[in-house]
Amino acid sequence: MRALLPLALLTACAPVGFGGPDALDTADDTGTDSGKGPDDSGDGGGNGGGAGGDGGPVEPPPCDSVCWTWVTPPAATRPVAGVAQPLDLTTCNAYGLERDVCPEDWTCGAPREVVWQPGVVNHIPLCEPDGPGPHVLEADLGPPSLPGHDVRLTFTLRGQAWPAAAAGRAGELRLRRRSDGQAVTLPLPATANGLLRAQVPEGTWDVSFTGGARGLDDATFPVITHPAILVVADDGEDEVDVDAVAVPVSVTLDGAPLTTVPAKTSSLSISFWSPHGSWTRHLSPGDRLDRPLLLPPDTWDATVGASTSDAANPLPSGVVAFPEVNEVRPKDPGAFVLPLRTATIAGTITVDGGAMDAKATAYVRVEGESGQVQVEVGSARPARYSARVFRGGSHDVWLVSHADANGLADGELLARTGVSAPATVDFDAPTVATSGTVTFNGGLPTGGYGRAKVAFHAADGSRSELAVKSLGAATWDGRAWARPADLVVGGNGTTTMGGWRRVTTKKVPTSGMTADLQGVTVQVTVKADGAPLVGDGSTYRGSLGLVRLDPASGQPATEDGDSLWGTATVGFPNSGDLVASAVVAKGAYDVRLSLIGKGVVPTGSVSLGRLDVTGPVARTWDLDTVEVAIDLLEGGTRLAAPASGDRGLVSFSGSTATVPRTGPARASFWVFDTPGFENASWSCIAAAGCGLQGYPTSVLLWYGLDP
Repeated sequence: MRALLPLALLTACAPVGFGGPDALDTADDTGTDSGKGPDDSGDGGGNGGGAGGDGGPVEPPPCDSVCWTWVTPPAATRPVAGVAQPLDLTTCNAYGLERDVCPEDWTCGAPREVVWQPGVVNHIPLCEPDGPGPHVLEADLGPPSLPGHDVRLTFTLRGQAWPAAAAGRAGELRLRRRSDGQAVTLPLPATANGLLRAQVPEGTWDVSFTGGARGLDDATFPVITHPAILVVADDGEDEVDVDAVAVPVSVTLDGAPLTTVPAKTSSLSISFWSPHGSWTRHLSPGDRLDRPLLLPPDTWDATVGASTSDAANPLPSGVVAFPEVNEVRPKDPGAFVLPLRTATIAGTITVDGGAMDAKATAYVRVEGESGQVQVEVGSARPARYSARVFRGGSHDVWLVSHADANGLADGELLARTGVSAPATVDFDAPTVATSGTVTFNGGLPTGGYGRAKVAFHAADGSRSELAVKSLGAATWDGRAWARPADLVVGGNGTTTMGGWRRVTTKKVPTSGMTADLQGVTVQVTVKADGAPLVGDGSTYRGSLGLVRLDPASGQPATEDGDSLWGTATVGFPNSGDLVASAVVAKGAYDVRLSLIGKGVVPTGSVSLGRLDVTGPVARTWDLDTVEVAIDLLEGGTRLAAPASGDRGLVSFSGSTATVPRTGPARASFWVFDTPGFENASWSCIAAAGCGLQGYPTSVLLWYGLDP
């Protein structure tokens, strides 16, 4: 049955940053450390987040006109590269609405497990509906202009005049009003008087003072991201003193000064991190490396990351960390001295004890704690390689080849582990002839390109892969690495589940092998509210996934700790009813549905549940759907039609809709009626004239007719 979807509002805005003067203690300035600045542009800036306590917002002192108060940010542990940190809260509506206050007919429930990044479980209480009922989320973008009080903020730097620059930006202030979650962004001044003047409506505003704006001159203006509170009660002014000092930066390469980024460097970044904040400089060839940096007092780490595809570049690819490289003090800022040291790993390569064929195509990849470097193996014989790497830690040496009937296997071979640079690593690449036939249920697999492929996976990660003939007998013939390996087979979904399946275990490849795959057909039909979902023939509608489950744990089956084996993903046809077929092995599967595209109702992803496959299966799922209706308001009234252009963008469950210039200022989405959480966001297009459009507002919400 279709009904309007109940919605709860939790504005997702987390102040993050690093210290300043006159700070007050706070128990709940919660941030998530993403390694980017609040603008998420990646162009410079970091995030001094980390989860603090959850005791409520700081209450500012009484204010007659305009009052600025710095807030102490929480301390954070150093993030692990590529590892997201979980978030644990105890209050609903941590930002935007009053904390622990839910909309009418909603109640703040116990923390739920919310996963929006694979493998990261967050515990967040959400406003949940007291019972089923139609609700529409009203997204108020603020008043149509910026009526309010005349606010004048004068910025200084450690009690001295605010710096000025002919070009560049000083940063920005992001304000969010506590009473209703309204947002506005104001630029920091880039002139010597340090005056910021703006019309700001009355209220208490949570502020993120950030130097992470695009195009920031971080050698002139302070680099901090710092929470504060701005109270506006009437026209007025206040002074804001920013605590930061200029810190010299110098980089050397093998003892010689490195003042500019070398030519043909793909990318170079220097990241600075402290327990309360971070900053990243993203540099291009020719940019200076020795510019000073304005930072707050604290103990700072630094990390240099470089990438290049030119083997002649004196700066190799990799990452070098300098823990606690400098303690910035108010009167003695110290300096960032970053000595980069390199060394070479080089050697010769033979194949089966002899010279590599002159026509063979291959390269050597050197992987270490500081990153990886790839160098091509030239045509000169004997085959040689030379890779320059950053010193420190151990390295693994791999041979990566592309078979072209020249005696090499097609794949990756681990040649040596635990190598400390500098070093000479000569190695031999042993291969063996292999051939065989792929069968399906003892017979001939369906013909066509990509019907099957075989690979040999060794325990150390070495891998070689061979193609299977597309027509006639499904045979392979070629060379593989001569070491014990698993034979695994993959295909295009019609014969082998569309993923890899293990056939034999730890055998050296031989000739005359047979890989027989056993499978049955699973046909899934999906309806919505009792009606077929018919496509128009022109738009991709989504896919059906079957993830094999481990029979003991009931969790997705894995091997070697990280690779899914036995996952089938097939697309739905563009026309006709929503029906998909896949061929899988017998076993238990989690059936997952993902729909997207024009004309598809509903949209989004959902697990259809467990399916035990003991033979051919034909199954129909009939799903209930509900409507999400989001109205765009402006100062409490429907968003008016602009002179031209659309009125705004609304996103829900991964789908985005444009609110047209005329008609109701509403965006509607039909989604699966499965209790859970979703993310919604909205923003006003500038042409519509929204005064407080700021940046897009995001919300987390718990929904479902049967919570």
